[in-house]
Amino acid sequence: MKINSPACVVTGEKAVTLKHYEIDYSGVDCLVKIIRGGICGSDLHYYQHGRVGNYAITAPMILGHEVIGIIEKSDRAELPPETHVAINPSKPCGTCKYCRAKEENQCINMHFFGSAMYTPHIDGGFSQYKIVSGDQCIPYSATVDGQIMVFAEPLAVAIHAVKQAGDITGKKVFVSGVGPIGCLVAAAAKVLGAAEIVTADLSERCLQISLAMGA
Repeated sequence: MKINSPACVVTGEKAVTLKHYEIDYSGVDCLVKIIRGGICGSDLHYYQHGRVGNYAITAPMILGHEVIGIIEKSDRAELPPETHVAINPSKPCGTCKYCRAKEENQCINMHFFGSAMYTPHIDGGFSQYKIVSGDQCIPYSATVDGQIMVFAEPLAVAIHAVKQAGDITGKKVFVSGVGPIGCLVAAAAKVLGAAEIVTADLSERCLQISLAMGA
């Protein structure tokens, strides 16, 4: 099954274009139609500087890793067509010592959507269609607004960050810098029981948004 799929591709500094790819779905894994995607700071760095840290763009790469979609085809009974899914952009190798110890989050060969860490680069999710492992697809109710669910991946990062502080029930939490991730950290801290959340930022707009998020 071959599908034409337009995608947002970065080729270098200040060089982003729309390209069409032919996706060949063989029936293995899940064919997902992407419906929304958030723009991460790493996507902005790839566009503005052609690199993130030491990882430079050396070939065309599809951007994006904060994506949600709808299953079109699947090799998993629990992920039938029309299932709405949030997509985990991380794919552990399954063979390193951490993966064998069931600590896949520590995988030393992690493949991550929209990353120039490896050559060839790993394409991201700013594509109309993407083939994704079923392990990376987390179903959610179709009744939930996609404008909310598209925050699933960055919110997961925020929740993980807050949990590093241990039990914050009844405690005061300080968040320094409240761009999108900082605001999600404030929201996560509120849900996890913080008594007070204090935020600081140079941007008055960001501060006002953080107040709406629970600070």
